[in-house]
Amino acid sequence: MSLRLSIAVLTVAVTTLATAASADEGADLPPAAPPDAKVGECWAMVKTAPQYARREVSIELQPEKTVERRIAGESRWVEREVRVPAYTQRRVITPAVVEWVEETVTEPARTETRRVPGTYRTVLREEPIRTGDTAQWQRDITADGALCWVETPTAFRQVAQRQPLTPATTETVEIAERTHTKRRRVVKTPAVVDVTEVPAQVKVERIREEITPDRFVTETIPAVMGTEIRRVMVEPSRLDLRAVLCDTNATPTRVRAVQQALKARGHYRGPLDGQFGAQTLAGIDAFQSAEGLATEGVTLEALAALGVE
Repeated sequence: MSLRLSIAVLTVAVTTLATAASADEGADLPPAAPPDAKVGECWAMVKTAPQYARREVSIELQPEKTVERRIAGESRWVEREVRVPAYTQRRVITPAVVEWVEETVTEPARTETRRVPGTYRTVLREEPIRTGDTAQWQRDITADGALCWVETPTAFRQVAQRQPLTPATTETVEIAERTHTKRRRVVKTPAVVDVTEVPAQVKVERIREEITPDRFVTETIPAVMGTEIRRVMVEPSRLDLRAVLCDTNATPTRVRAVQQALKARGHYRGPLDGQFGAQTLAGIDAFQSAEGLATEGVTLEALAALGVE
């Protein structure tokens, strides 16, 4: 049984030490032994569960960043003289009046020379197809069976070609006199324009003069920090000497009560036989891990949490 193998040696050692202590009350127990060990108790090194607590921790909401900022330069308003050259100003006082008029245009008779195209017909002709074939050996069946050179027959293709029937000529055409009406715009009344000669002059205008140019500076914006509540480990897991259940104090009635309590919590599905089997040890280990208790040993703290005396 794994429970007996894991803590039997420690049980005997604690019992012997406790008996020796009762025989000699002035003698101290070795430092490795539990200070409050009693006869019949079992102690073992178990692995405690890490302890967690909710703490307010500082977090970075926005990281530190570097930005480039523009600083405007200095400037001022100044006045300066600007020379405007002389020019001619034209101003339309009265626009021109136009109207559409129709006139009769007569085209005289004339003679034109025109080109008359010739006539053609399409004829098909055969032309040889150029190939890379050369003469090849071929057995002459009708002769005495000797081999001789035989030329490969030439292949032909049909090509369409235009053939003239009558040549192109020219002809003279007499075009009779023709009369038609044509519309055009004419100015009825010309525009009245006022022309003024503007002499050269000097004007004063205000402009902005730069004293110092713009410049850019690099600034570092610190990170924005905040706080939030997090689950933080306050005590890590460690090995500690604890009172455990062993063959000395593990009576069948006590083991059966442990099995019943584990089954009620869903950590055990085996029989209630009062024996520490693999299923019982696995159920206790699962219960201790779920409740944040020490593992790698059936501690009395686990029994108390199960409600077992």
